[in-house]
Amino acid sequence: MKTEVNPKDTDRAEAFEMWMTSPMPMVTLTKTFEVSNLLKVCRKSGMKFNALLCWCIGKIVNQYTDKFCNPMVMWGKYRKGWFKTTLPISFQFHHVQMDGGHGAMFLELLQREINNC
Repeated sequence: MKTEVNPKDTDRAEAFEMWMTSPMPMVTLTKTFEVSNLLKVCRKSGMKFNALLCWCIGKIVNQYTDKFCNPMVMWGKYRKGWFKTTLPISFQFHHVQMDGGHGAMFLELLQREINNC
């Protein structure tokens, strides 16, 4: 259940005000994901890789805001290796929405969802 938090009532009030007045406080995190399991599911089910990856992302996120730029997830081409297939994924978000720790937690949850797909 979502709970609205007044930033002025938290210990991060000062930082929140600083980031709110900053012109473009964007944070970008990049991680190389292991996507071998996702490709296996694609082959078995006949689903497209990008569609299945979007489904994994949507499964762990359900938030929209019209106040800030919404977070962006971008990826390139997957690379097949001898024993695993990897995919670089970038996650960019407005610093007012979350801290780097929250962004890293999102990436960790995404890797878990890809593994459990």
